[in-house]
Amino acid sequence: INDARKSDRKMALNEVIARHTRGMEFESTPFYDKVVAASAFYYLLTLPRYYIQNGLQTFMVTAPVLAARYGGNAYSAIFDAYKVFKPVLNSVEGLKDFASGKFDVDQLGLKADEAEYLKHLRKIGLIDIGLNYDMGYWESSDNPISKNMSEMTHWFRTKSQQIEVLNRVSAGLATYRLARAANKSDADAR
Repeated sequence: INDARKSDRKMALNEVIARHTRGMEFESTPFYDKVVAASAFYYLLTLPRYYIQNGLQTFMVTAPVLAARYGGNAYSAIFDAYKVFKPVLNSVEGLKDFASGKFDVDQLGLKADEAEYLKHLRKIGLIDIGLNYDMGYWESSDNPISKNMSEMTHWFRTKSQQIEVLNRVSAGLATYRLARAANKSDADAR
């Protein structure tokens, strides 16, 4: 192993450990959390281009990586992975449930191994992990203005979170399918 690369790997690992450690040291900062939440609400959640940019993330970031790894059919694999949401999003009730933050892998009508794979991703937090920490939290008080702000930021945060769920499920499912098509074992595809 090249010593220069080993040094880089050590530095990267130390950075990850330091960030993880800081994340575990919870310190209540209600005023700062409200400032971050208000800023995120204004700058991210009220701008339509945010949703467009976030919605295209899988095609702009994941697809080229998959194409380099598995060939030119990566884009069609991602399109096909997005299509699995059709049963959920095709009905008014399903759309309302999804928009409110509900998501059930079993509603997608997937093969057993694909459904199990997505359940595994959810279990380890790779589907649901999201932007909530980055966007801050507006803790509600008895004040009606504060309660309304809390409800409003939660509503917008849920919408952006569900776009992230669409992205992560489609990217993960496309990757899994391409890996299985390349004759990788279930464990290797995961």
